[in-house]
Amino acid sequence: MTPWSEIKEHIAEDITILCNNCHRRAGAGIIPSEAVREGDSDPISFRLGTTSPEKVWYTGHLCRVFFGDLELNFFPVTPVLYPILLDTVPVFGLRMNDGRLSIDLNPFPSLGRGLKIVDNEIAVAPHWWDVEWIGTCLTIRLAPGEILFRMRFEPPSVVRIERALFIHNGLGVAVDDNGLAVLNTRARIGGLRFDGYRNGLAVGDQLPVEAAIKVPILIDDPRRIIPDPPEEGS
Repeated sequence: MTPWSEIKEHIAEDITILCNNCHRRAGAGIIPSEAVREGDSDPISFRLGTTSPEKVWYTGHLCRVFFGDLELNFFPVTPVLYPILLDTVPVFGLRMNDGRLSIDLNPFPSLGRGLKIVDNEIAVAPHWWDVEWIGTCLTIRLAPGEILFRMRFEPPSVVRIERALFIHNGLGVAVDDNGLAVLNTRARIGGLRFDGYRNGLAVGDQLPVEAAIKVPILIDDPRRIIPDPPEEGS
């Protein structure tokens, strides 16, 4: 791929996609153009099924999670916190270890891929139509104008999920500007703030009693009618 600095024009056949690290290295000449062209012909992310991890940094003893205009403030008196559980599976989790906050996110556990955050490392499957990083905002689109996921990271303590879809075992939760929507029941939760709970929203199989009393929003035994998202993002 010929660098922009040399040709000053965009030609479709001469454009490739690089992660932030490789883009910087290619622009600095650390990765030669020949290696970029070779990688473009057989992208490693397609062979591995995921992008290389991107690290975000979180620390402290407070975590604020926003789902649209729904706010959850967690005070980690326990090492593990779960903002969203589907059938007791944490599709979104937080862990505290020696003052360091770790984010785990797996919105489609049944697929085994798509978008994952494990211990603050973000990896995205390359099959989605568009994956965009702008500043601290990650956006995944299924098609032009069709946003599947938009997440904004504000270290050291704030996570904002502006658009999202979580699906597992026929259960579905969507996020937009107005908060959380449980797709199985058409219930919507927004405009609220919860402080000090260990969990946020639990849908599906019942939690153990000692865990259920620590969940501000609990919806059990809904109809399981939500299909898995398309594996190829099309």
